Amino acid sequence: MDKAVREAYKKAYGEDVGVFSMNGYAATQAVLNAIQKAGSTDYDAIIKALRTEYVETPLGKIKFDEKGDAIGVGFSVYQVKDGKYVEVTK
Repeated sequence: MDKAVREAYKKAYGEDVGVFSMNGYAATQAVLNAIQKAGSTDYDAIIKALRTEYVETPLGKIKFDEKGDAIGVGFSVYQVKDGKYVEVTK
């Protein structure tokens, strides 16, 4: 999320954006992009656009698969080992 968005949010609400704000921002961008690409607010047209059109977001370039999972978004889990955060791998 860019600095201008963070500053506007803080000015409007008196607090910093939350931990999942970028996710919500990216989801909103994806839906608005899908509506624009579909040229409609028809459910099926939006779903088709979400599954076929990539959109640039603060999380990276994403689209969605048949189950609705985001493609292009990484997710990591960390744990503390010896006082340091270490990424948990499979």
